[in-house]
Amino acid sequence: MNFRPKDLSWIISCLMVACLILLSDSFADDVYFKNGYVLKNVQVIKYASDSLFVRTNQGESHYPAQNVLRIESHPFDPAKETQMLLADKRTAEEKDAPQIGFFHLGFGGSIDFNNSGDIEKVMDPYKMSSLNINKYLNIIAGYRNIAQIEYRNTNIKDINLNYTTGNILEGREVYTIEMYLRTTQWLIKVNPFFFSFAPYLAIYASYGQGTASYLDDNKDGFDQGTINIFGLEGYYLAKYYSVGIYLEYHKIQFKKFIIHSLGYLNKTFTMSRFLLGATVNIGLGK
Repeated sequence: MNFRPKDLSWIISCLMVACLILLSDSFADDVYFKNGYVLKNVQVIKYASDSLFVRTNQGESHYPAQNVLRIESHPFDPAKETQMLLADKRTAEEKDAPQIGFFHLGFGGSIDFNNSGDIEKVMDPYKMSSLNINKYLNIIAGYRNIAQIEYRNTNIKDINLNYTTGNILEGREVYTIEMYLRTTQWLIKVNPFFFSFAPYLAIYASYGQGTASYLDDNKDGFDQGTINIFGLEGYYLAKYYSVGIYLEYHKIQFKKFIIHSLGYLNKTFTMSRFLLGATVNIGLGK
């Protein structure tokens, strides 16, 4: 029996079709959905723009195409049944935490405890207000829950210098020089425990520097100040918002004491501040 060339090509075509059929039956698909679930051990029949049609052990099913994240193929195991499983077992808080970084704008406030023997000595008998409420705006850029950079600009009005005369029986009079502490601050924060913390939590150790002036309405007072900041902050972090509670120590050194009618004095005047505060921020993250 002699084969003609066209008979040989026909046989080859049949074999190729048979191989494709066998090959298609030997592979299965895992369909991953955007909500974290995966449909395992199915065969995709049709993937249209609006629907995905699959063959399961129980028959054919279809799903909205917009809910599909990806499809992965693997060798078919006829012994395994079709299953819908939760592939992403992260909590909602873990999913909401930024996986790369974030940029947030926010509002902060703190209760501040102030002290300066140097300033009180020069301004004697005036004493510095030891307690004040501080409010400010801040900008934060961060990498996951590992590190942050923060900028603050403050204008604090309540750290006044007060002089009290008289007593309770005779009556008291309080003389006040209203002072304004203005600062710019840059802080770097690092979470040394990031490897053991959930991605939405952090304990930051912070260090910062800045500039400061402590002047009255006439621009008299203490100027050319530099700030060193040390702190700890507990932080809850999501892509689109964050909140923190912190404890900080600020050491400010002013290099000049100014009284415009008399001139100025070049000398170092140290001011110490302890801050217990909180911050709430909103923005973008990825």
